[in-house]
Amino acid sequence: MAGRTWEPAEIQTLINCLKQGIKGPTKLAEKIPTRTASAIESFLKDNKIDRSNPTWPEGKFQSKPDGAHGEETEQIVQDVREDALYIKTRSVRIQTLEQALEAAKVDLEAWDVERHIINFWEMGRKDIKQKLQFKNNKKTGTVTDSGRVNTHTLYQVKVWLKPRVVDPVQTAIDAIAAKFDQRAVTFPKVTYHQKPSPHMLVLGLADHHFGLLAWGPEVGGYDYDLKIAEHLYVNAAQNLVEKAGHINIDKILLPVGNDFFHIDDPTNTTPRTGNRLDVDSRFAKIYQTGFEAVIKVIQFARQIAPVEVIWVPGNHDPTTSFCLVHALDCWFRSAPDVAVDIRPVPRKYVHYGINLLGFTHGVDEKDRDLPGLIATECPEFWNEGRYREILKGHFYKKKETWFTAADTWAGIQMRTMVSLCGTDFWHFLNAYIKTEFLRAAEAFLYSHEYGSQGYFSCNVAEIGGNR
Repeated sequence: MAGRTWEPAEIQTLINCLKQGIKGPTKLAEKIPTRTASAIESFLKDNKIDRSNPTWPEGKFQSKPDGAHGEETEQIVQDVREDALYIKTRSVRIQTLEQALEAAKVDLEAWDVERHIINFWEMGRKDIKQKLQFKNNKKTGTVTDSGRVNTHTLYQVKVWLKPRVVDPVQTAIDAIAAKFDQRAVTFPKVTYHQKPSPHMLVLGLADHHFGLLAWGPEVGGYDYDLKIAEHLYVNAAQNLVEKAGHINIDKILLPVGNDFFHIDDPTNTTPRTGNRLDVDSRFAKIYQTGFEAVIKVIQFARQIAPVEVIWVPGNHDPTTSFCLVHALDCWFRSAPDVAVDIRPVPRKYVHYGINLLGFTHGVDEKDRDLPGLIATECPEFWNEGRYREILKGHFYKKKETWFTAADTWAGIQMRTMVSLCGTDFWHFLNAYIKTEFLRAAEAFLYSHEYGSQGYFSCNVAEIGGNR
C-alpha cells in the first residue's frame, strides 16, 4: 500500500541534518519524528541523495511513498519557479485535476491553473502468489501461478500554473465591503399606504460643490464652507419633501453627482483643465461629510416613499461622485425601498407613468442634440413617455441678465436646475452673481397620469444658511 508523501519541511530538515554530520537512519529518525528509520533510508536511496554532500534541486519536490514498489508507486513532482509552477502526478489514486492539486497542496489563492493534461494506461501483472521462507541462506516454499493477468489503470496528471494576479481595485473594494459587514446597518420596514393619483418627486439638489470655500468679504458677503454645505443640503431636502407632504408621493428620485463635490482628488484642481480651486478642509473630510449628508437625506425621504438614487457624473467630481454612489449602494444594500443606479453612463433616463425624464450634467452635450439622444438612447419608453423632459445642471451660475431656467427643443422641455452653492472668488470676479434668494434648490413634481405638475422651491434665506 502506498505511504505518505514527504513534505518539503521534512526534506529540508533531512538535508540540514546530513550537512551537520548526522547520517545514521536511527539518529535521523530522532530529528524527524514523523518518519521511521526505514522510511528515511528508502527516501535517501530512491532520490539518490549523497550523505557526504547532500543537495536538493532548488524549487523541486519529488517523492515516492514509503514501501511503494513497481507500478504501485505514487509519484508527485513539483517544479516551483518565480513565475510558474509545474506539477506531475503518477498514481492509481490521483485521477483528476482537483485530486492532483489537493495532493500537491497547491495554494489556489496564490496560483491559477493555466492548462492541464491527463493521461492513463493499463498496467498488467501476472497473478502469482508466493509463500517463501529463508533459512540458512536457503529459500523454501511454493510459488503458485494462476495463469491470469491482473490489470489496473495508472493515471498521469500534468498541471501548469501561473501566479494569481491581485487586482488592487478589487482588493480595495473587498476591504470596504468587509468594513460594511463589520458595521452592518439595519433598516426598519416602512409601510406605505396606497392612495389614488400617485406622483413622483424629483429632488433637484444639483451642483452643491461640497468642499468649496468662499470668504464673505471677498465674494459679496456670503460665506460657504463644508459645514454650511452640509446644513443647506440636508435642510433643503427636508424642506422640499415637507412642502409636498399633502400630495400622494409614491416615489422620490434623488440625482447625485452634478458636481456634488467641488474636487475629485487631493490635488484641489479641476480634473479636465487643472485649474486651482478654493477648497475647505481635507479631501477625506469632504468625502465623509458629503457621504453622511446624503445618507441623512435618503433616510428622511424613505419615510415618505421608496427612494431611487441615480448617478449623474459632473465635471468637477466624475470619480469621487462614483465612489460616493457606490458606497451608498453598499450602505443601503439591505434596504428594500432604496435603489441606487451606478451605471457608468453620462446620461440617465427614468420612466414614470407617461413621463420620460433625462438627466445629464450638461457640460458636454449641446441642447439641440439632447432630444435626439433621448429618442436614441431610450427607445423602449419613447412611446409610453409622452411627456418628455431633460434636467441638467452646470449652468446654474449664468449671469442673471440672461439666465434661462427652462426652454423647449423639439417638443421636449429642457430644465436647468438651480443651486444652493455659494460663489467662490473666481466666479464672483467674472460677475457670476447669486443672492441668498437666487441660491435655491427645487423639487419637481410629476403625475403618473398627467405629466409635470410644477415644482417647489427652497432658497438659502428660508433655511438660514449664511453667516
